Amino acid sequence: MSSVRPGLGQVIRELREARAPRLSQEELGRQAGYRTGAGVSMSRIENGVTRPGPRRLEGIATALGVTVRELESRVAQHPPGATPAAPPAPDAPTASATGTPVGESTRERMRRIQIGFEGRHTEATAKAEAFNVAHDRARDEFFLALVRATRTIRDLPASSSALPSDGAEPRQPGPAGEAALRRQVVVRGLAATMGSGAAAMAADAEPDPESAYDAVVAAAILDPAPPTAHPERPDGATARVTRSLLGGGTPHAGSRGVAAGTLLAGLLATVASPLFAATTLAWLARRSRRQNEQLRVELDQADANLVATERGFDAVMDLLGRSTDRLDYIAVHGGHALLRWQGQLPTEARVWGDLSGADQSQYRAFVEVAAAQVCVDTVNMTELLAATGPQQSALLEVADAILTLAQQDVERLV
Repeated sequence: MSSVRPGLGQVIRELREARAPRLSQEELGRQAGYRTGAGVSMSRIENGVTRPGPRRLEGIATALGVTVRELESRVAQHPPGATPAAPPAPDAPTASATGTPVGESTRERMRRIQIGFEGRHTEATAKAEAFNVAHDRARDEFFLALVRATRTIRDLPASSSALPSDGAEPRQPGPAGEAALRRQVVVRGLAATMGSGAAAMAADAEPDPESAYDAVVAAAILDPAPPTAHPERPDGATARVTRSLLGGGTPHAGSRGVAAGTLLAGLLATVASPLFAATTLAWLARRSRRQNEQLRVELDQADANLVATERGFDAVMDLLGRSTDRLDYIAVHGGHALLRWQGQLPTEARVWGDLSGADQSQYRAFVEVAAAQVCVDTVNMTELLAATGPQQSALLEVADAILTLAQQDVERLV
């Protein structure tokens, strides 16, 4: 579907309300595959503010007990709200060339566009806040707990050479190769900083958990790569990925990590439009005729912006929800596995060489899980949202590959 189909949201609402028992918007959204903010997403679709992508539309149809073809047939044959005695002719225009519904007043148009921006603001707020909560839990319950555990074991290896992912990745083109190389750089850096004791020292020097997390990640990413780490790759590939990691995520106090509120502020600054702040509505209604001409130009631009950025916004919201799921999984399952591992270690002075092979393998797995966490954290959602065209498509593909690889790693290791 290339645009919002007239009546699609109404058909979805009617089918949802006709279910027995009746589905709420939140329930339908979750069954269709939406995560945090599922109810908000369905509200936007039912009100005609946004359209679901093909995968989401299929999920909605399945949850409603129909096929996508049947759903679209209902829209085409009997648009809800249309007057049965006088249906529009098949070729009758339903919108202007700019996408504005025929007969829509300036005030109605302004309100419709405002609802669109407010819907995005609400969804971005909910998903960014959920991400921040998951980030903090994974940081405290797994990542920093692992850093603290490294203080209790002497002679930890400062090399990741025994890790399955280090040097073992096949040469892959495209987004999958980019994600694999990014993971490899972080695994090697974390192994080196934790093994040398630099991670614990960096964390100890900071006044709060977020700063400690930032300091450890920055030290790991800046750790120089051995020149033979990627002999099959072009010169500078590792350096390029390192720069990307340092520039990824959302900066906090000039370093790494996504502090609570920082990601939220960045996303909202990107999706917000000062023209449609609630306090401006009364002022806009009192504009002169000349000013109203300018208002129509601004509304055209806002309409075009909503349409042009819809695909990217929906994709980023989906990625943000998936990122939250990954971090939640690490916090719960990784945190529990780490506690069990620590409880099984000998209570006397611990030396790496005295640990069992199983305990050593478990530690290496934890380093890989921590690397997956960093890779998820350093996906720059604000950059994805602000990009356009082919650049955005390319960034979205890499982000999708990063999250897919992180999920595979974490589920395999914990």
